[in-house]
Amino acid sequence: MISFVLRNYIELCYIIVNRQIAKAQYIAFFGLSNYEYHADQKKLRELETHFGIHLIFEANLIRFIVTDNDLFQVKFRYCRAFFYRHRYTFQNDQDILLLAYIGKNLLWASDHITVEELADRIGYSRSNLRFVLKKAKELLASYNIHCRIVPYHGFAVEGNEFDIRRCLVAVYSLIDINIIPDGDVEDILAGYRNETYQAIIDCIEKAIVPAGYLLSNIERRRITNYLISQNARIHQGYHLQEFPFVLSEELKNSIVENQLDVARMISTHLYQDLGFGPYDETEVFSIAVLLFLADPDSFRLTFTVRSLWPQRYTKLTSIVSKYFLDVFGFNPLQDQQYEPFFCYSICILVLKGELGMLPNQRMNIGGYAPQVSEYPLISAVRNDLTSLLKKEYQSDVSSSHADPISRNFFYFIQLFELPYQKLDIAIISRNSIAEPIYIRDIITQQVKHDYYRKLDTLRYNDVVSGLCGHYDLVISDTVPQYSTMDAYAYLDDRFRIINFQQLIRSKRDLCQGAKLLHVHRVNLDFKKKNSLKKLQEFLEIDMTLPELRIWFESAMVYHDTIIVFLKKETKANHLVLGPLLNRGRGKNAIHHYLLYYGSIQQHNIRFLNALLHELVFNFEFFSDLLENPSLDLVNQRMNQILE
Repeated sequence: MISFVLRNYIELCYIIVNRQIAKAQYIAFFGLSNYEYHADQKKLRELETHFGIHLIFEANLIRFIVTDNDLFQVKFRYCRAFFYRHRYTFQNDQDILLLAYIGKNLLWASDHITVEELADRIGYSRSNLRFVLKKAKELLASYNIHCRIVPYHGFAVEGNEFDIRRCLVAVYSLIDINIIPDGDVEDILAGYRNETYQAIIDCIEKAIVPAGYLLSNIERRRITNYLISQNARIHQGYHLQEFPFVLSEELKNSIVENQLDVARMISTHLYQDLGFGPYDETEVFSIAVLLFLADPDSFRLTFTVRSLWPQRYTKLTSIVSKYFLDVFGFNPLQDQQYEPFFCYSICILVLKGELGMLPNQRMNIGGYAPQVSEYPLISAVRNDLTSLLKKEYQSDVSSSHADPISRNFFYFIQLFELPYQKLDIAIISRNSIAEPIYIRDIITQQVKHDYYRKLDTLRYNDVVSGLCGHYDLVISDTVPQYSTMDAYAYLDDRFRIINFQQLIRSKRDLCQGAKLLHVHRVNLDFKKKNSLKKLQEFLEIDMTLPELRIWFESAMVYHDTIIVFLKKETKANHLVLGPLLNRGRGKNAIHHYLLYYGSIQQHNIRFLNALLHELVFNFEFFSDLLENPSLDLVNQRMNQILE
């Protein structure tokens, strides 16, 4: 089954979870071409019997019928969990399933394994395997596990046993044996069967609940997966001879005091109830270390880290908080609500740094965080933080370790105000003296008062003749014949049921509040200097063509849209978009691009974060803005989605 890519399994789970799905929605979600859509149909046909269903692809609808109800009922909850865990993973790396499979085989190879053996097991040629094999070796190396070449024999892995097990946890989070059928070590297969997996969780619960050590769901799952790999490795003869990390006496004492007894109880229940183990003190201590990393008592962990590594904590806190202050004008240490979560995330970074875990890849076993991976601005924050950590530690750092701070920042900026000028509203009626009074009272009761400054009931003729002055919005039973003010005729609404909240919200000028004063379209072609000149006409930019190209080469790509941030204090902020030709990298492909040039501060970050997300994931909106690059269109769209 490894000849399939992760997307194929996500596609099948997507159909199963939704029961039926519109073809257009399905194609849009996975970003499929017409060729890929029909090719994937054949792949899914080969998989359907393993899930007890028969797929039906209609002209505008995709659905299925159940052919084996018992099998389908077992598979359904696995499909749901697998989909929500990996619904964004496939977008970031199409080869990730193959990478995980190769990594698993390398880790389980008792002596050595050749490229030919790997190619035969997978059904790939050696040449097609070369690139993914390189990435698999990089994954292992991030856990300090090295692949050395044995002449005439192939690859052999070298690394400490604790790192190998944790790497297996990352690998098996991608290869869900309940979704992707594949041969494996018997103890692994047994451990991931539903009844055994649940029994392991029960053993953990019996130990942590009396101790008041209530883990988050994802950390409980991480430890469960470690216990499965640990047991399988013990039964295969791979034991922890000694704990590989050099721990200070203070840290050892903290773990012994807070986590070791819980770890002993877990191992005892596993041994008695499931025949796992046997566990010596080193094996039990490895469980205690994972419990320490997952400590649900944030105050205890923060106190421990601050006590053991005060200089590292202070320096890292200063570096990260300075980044937010310099880039966004926001100091996380000065916000009473945000500060504890920020400090806890810093402590986790310090702890993983001291244990040498920051290079570890695929730590996000719950799947990619959509708050980060779907939002270009938050992804840029994550990338910036990763670069800062790499510089501070003078070593490679996996970006997943910057996810917690980035995810917290995503939620925090939702609390920032959306600046806009409150509306001055006049209410009139040509036919009734009472209606303006009723409508004013309805608006007062139903509409947020932040949306308007004045809410006046006026005589119809005063508005028509212009005696009343200017209003941003006139609400009337009919459109006044001579008034030039923005007018809304409520009698035009079907059924006369008027959503005044939606109406008034749609009239806010969010772009003015965000100081996004210019939207441009430029067809950018790096082979034509005049396209850069066109860009320079709009922007106060002093950059050569090669320099600009470097920005684009290193930029993020979302759904075939390249996002470039040129952060600078300017009189006006600019959003430039268009097709990008001849991007390079060996291709003469055409991509869309978005370039934001200007400042990003508290007053506009919430707006920009949502705007860039909409432009990336709503192709209709992007296309409309290409045709009509105007602030009115941006404002109209953003008023629909932002409260």
